[in-house]
Amino acid sequence: VWRNWYTNRGNEKTSIWRVNLMFFIEPSRIEIIQVFMEEAKQKHVGLRAGYKPEYKFAIGLVEVSVAFESFLHIISNKQYVSQRIHDFSTEGELTPSINKIKSAMKQYILNLKKELDVEQLQDMTPNSIRPPLIISDIEDIKSILSVVYRVRSNLVHGSKALSSSRNKILIENSFHLLYVLMEQICKDKNIIS
Repeated sequence: VWRNWYTNRGNEKTSIWRVNLMFFIEPSRIEIIQVFMEEAKQKHVGLRAGYKPEYKFAIGLVEVSVAFESFLHIISNKQYVSQRIHDFSTEGELTPSINKIKSAMKQYILNLKKELDVEQLQDMTPNSIRPPLIISDIEDIKSILSVVYRVRSNLVHGSKALSSSRNKILIENSFHLLYVLMEQICKDKNIIS
C-alpha cells in the first residue's frame, strides 16, 4: 500500500513516499533504485550484448549493489553497511518477499557456499582487518548478504581479478542472487513493475 505524503522543507514542498507505514522513500531514492535495477536487469536476463560474461556480471553486480545500498538507506540510518545489512535481514516486513524467492536464490547461495567452503572470502580492501567470511547456514540471509557485499567491495575497492575462475563464480552468483532478491522486494513495494 503506497501513500503519498507531503512535508514542508523550508519553502519547498517535497513528496515523501511511505510504504506499509514503515518505509519513507523520497522520489529521488526511488528513481535511483529504478534506474540501477533496470540496468542490472539487462545483464541478468542477458539482453546486454557486447560484453565478456565476466564484465557483464561485474558491471551488473555494481549496478544492483547501488540499488541495494539505496534501499538499505531507506530502512536503516546506521553508519556502517554491516549494521544496515543486519537491519535489512531482520526487518519483518521484508520476510514475505524473501520467502517468495528462496528457491530462486538457493542455487546461487549453494554455489557461493561451495566456493567459500574451499577458501574463505578475504577482505581485499586496503588496510582492512575484517575477518574472512563463509556461509555456514544457507538460510541466514545476513551472512549471505554480507558475503555478496564483500564480493562487491573486493571488486570495487580491492584487487579482484575478473579473469580468475573463482572470482567469476563469486561475482556471477553474487550478482544474480542480489538481483533476484532486489527485484522481488522492489516489485512487492511497487518500486518497479
